Amino acid sequence: MKIPQSNFAPLYLQLANILEQRINSGEFPLQSQLPTEVLLAKDFEVSLITVRGAMKVLINKGLVERFPGKGTFVVSPTEKLTLWGLGSLNELDITTVKSEMSTLFSKIIDLPVWLQKPMELAGPSKINWMRNVRSMHGERFMLSDVYHPPLFSTIVRSKKFRHLLSERKLVIIAICDLEKIQLGEIRQSLTATLAKGEVAVALNIDEGIPLLLIDRIFLDTHGRVIQFGRTHYRVDHYGYELNLRLYEEKSKIGNKTTHKTLS
Repeated sequence: MKIPQSNFAPLYLQLANILEQRINSGEFPLQSQLPTEVLLAKDFEVSLITVRGAMKVLINKGLVERFPGKGTFVVSPTEKLTLWGLGSLNELDITTVKSEMSTLFSKIIDLPVWLQKPMELAGPSKINWMRNVRSMHGERFMLSDVYHPPLFSTIVRSKKFRHLLSERKLVIIAICDLEKIQLGEIRQSLTATLAKGEVAVALNIDEGIPLLLIDRIFLDTHGRVIQFGRTHYRVDHYGYELNLRLYEEKSKIGNKTTHKTLS
């Protein structure tokens, strides 16, 4: 079974969603063993790296657990809960596929000091800075500053790249398509901020309005940084809830039982 191409979700996340659906449907019942990574890679025509990424998602959701020497087993979500969970990439971006994107500018700049660490670049460098806004029904709801390392600066200024964006593909997906790169890990951090300066002007809102701010570092399967993105979301369009609780983890598969208290 080959996974259909997606305009917004990385391959490992699509695989994780498929496996989660099979777990929820009972195809993989509680305490059953999942197929090996090699078999899953063969069945879905993906790499082992993609399978391992999907397994990590399922483990973080508390749906499966790995036991060395035995395999990966389905566990009850009530027995093992994810303490922190900020969701997947497409939970916020799925709406953007239906929206209109406009590029305010795309230009080469000197690498800012604050970007050296996240982009894993040291010393003077020239990078591409692109600022995009998305609108729904004529109203802007999202502003995204996207930065690309020198290797991709020419690509993101090409006609082919702009054509892919016109097809409503996300910037990172357009780059991966053009360069035949497989998207690997996505590191995401979330915080809150206030609209000010050019951001407020671009979103057509007053300064001081609360905004949701998400930073994302996109890496390929070799760990190379492809893109850094800083996105401001209007909170009257987006919200994020996070629930925390104390719990005792209890898991029993075969003869193995573990108890853990987290706070």
